[in-house]
Amino acid sequence: MPAIAIAGLGCSLASLDDLSSGDPAQPGGPDANVGSDAIGSPPGDGGAEAEAAPFSCAALSPKPIVCTQFDDPALVTGWDDLRVSTGAEATLDTMLAVTRPSSLRVTVANATQDPQTAYLIRNVATKPTKQISASFDVRFTALDAAQLTYAQLSVTTYYLNMVVSASQTFMQQAIPNPDNTYTFTNVPMGVSLRAGQWQRIAVSVDLDAAGDGGASASFLTVTVDGVKAIDRAPVEAYRFVGAGYFVLGTYFRTTPTAAWTTWYDDAIFDWK
Repeated sequence: MPAIAIAGLGCSLASLDDLSSGDPAQPGGPDANVGSDAIGSPPGDGGAEAEAAPFSCAALSPKPIVCTQFDDPALVTGWDDLRVSTGAEATLDTMLAVTRPSSLRVTVANATQDPQTAYLIRNVATKPTKQISASFDVRFTALDAAQLTYAQLSVTTYYLNMVVSASQTFMQQAIPNPDNTYTFTNVPMGVSLRAGQWQRIAVSVDLDAAGDGGASASFLTVTVDGVKAIDRAPVEAYRFVGAGYFVLGTYFRTTPTAAWTTWYDDAIFDWK
């Protein structure tokens, strides 16, 4: 299945088997070689093609931690690193974009053994106490049974991911246990993602619902093209709030039936 990792607590995606037991993959770790809408959501219909109202990172105020339109030839601009495994590719695409001139195109090949990865990562040293948010436009060639990661939010050892396949879409949290294993829980999304077209995903984690700086409760909201897919579902992010990282890209954990291409544009990640 495809997956999107999106949280700032320590998060990444794996195969469906990997997501149900054992340790989740950790793009930010030492072995990483291979409520409300998100803050600063662009105007207009996020799922529209390039003719939509223009989006500009420069026009956002206040400035988010990460905002990229994927127009800079140096893909890593605004991020800490671009990690691409052998056989995968991350490049600018001037043929498909929500805002011209280009988008990020990520392709992973038919991985027979090792996972295929291609993703951007941004570390964040500050501790969020109010909200974690992400929004981005995404488009993919097909919904496959293979497992991928599109985007990821991670705070310390807690991970929040979006998992997508032809049959189901859900948000998954990976909750660390004292014995260094993880417990995985899924929050179903009420809106399906579709292949072959742009859709805008917005994710928000409210860390301060109780007014205590994220000490006792947190709630997850997800929209797809402005339509609520998850409406303030309780999650356990508040238990692990600390420094973390954002990931945007693709991560294969099971063997896909063919090469898999995903496009991203107008990505915003932030916490406060």
